[in-house]
Amino acid sequence: MAGLLAKMTIDGGLGTNSVTLDDSGSSSSDIVTLTPTTVGADPGDSFLPSGASFTYANFQNLTINTSNANPGDTISVFPSATTTFSVNAGSPTPPTTPGDTLTMNLGGITGASLNSTGPGSGSWTFTNAKDTNFTGIEKQSTLTALGGIVFQDVNGNGLMDSGDKGLSGQTLTLFDDANNQIAQQTTGSNGLYVFFVPAGTYHIVEALPPGVLQTTPTPPGADGQFRQSGCEQPQLRQLHDHHVQRHRVQRRQWQRH
Repeated sequence: MAGLLAKMTIDGGLGTNSVTLDDSGSSSSDIVTLTPTTVGADPGDSFLPSGASFTYANFQNLTINTSNANPGDTISVFPSATTTFSVNAGSPTPPTTPGDTLTMNLGGITGASLNSTGPGSGSWTFTNAKDTNFTGIEKQSTLTALGGIVFQDVNGNGLMDSGDKGLSGQTLTLFDDANNQIAQQTTGSNGLYVFFVPAGTYHIVEALPPGVLQTTPTPPGADGQFRQSGCEQPQLRQLHDHHVQRHRVQRRQWQRH
């Protein structure tokens, strides 16, 4: 963030105050740490120029817009009891590797809950801290990203060919092995979706419009299954999508851990 070249301390004072730090125009990937009092002050952080720092107090909302540069940004968050964080990571988009990584440091934090709202988007909520909202995240430390793309399968061959387009607004629901609903989201403008999950067994179900068909077989008893191997990560077994009769649709799956 080239605009801040020295150490800066800001007190928001009384009332409802917000601050935004924007590095989205940078050509280099960012490393940034958010704490209840500082931004970009940890050794190794590159969000601010060398020698610069940002210390704050009495802000109800703090937003950072990280770079859109490859191979992606690294964001580390220590939730605050008084400040809501919003992290907008932007590009690159899935399945870029490694993409933008979010690490939540939850020591001393209670009631942590992850809510997915869209591909790479969602919020962490807590009982003793303010929310952390995020967009454009491809990976979360300690979690696995299960994602893919819902696309129009023009020739019905079960593959995403060069002429096949991603489909937005397709509702996908994630269930655990006991068939409990874990999360739900709709595909983005390019047909992408991402769920962040711990190691385990999951299946994903799409809300099917009338007259839906498939272009590939479905594993017995489920729309798609992710099988755990050991304790590190869910493993992709097979995942298929469904197809409207007037244009076949297929979902291609990827995972990252």
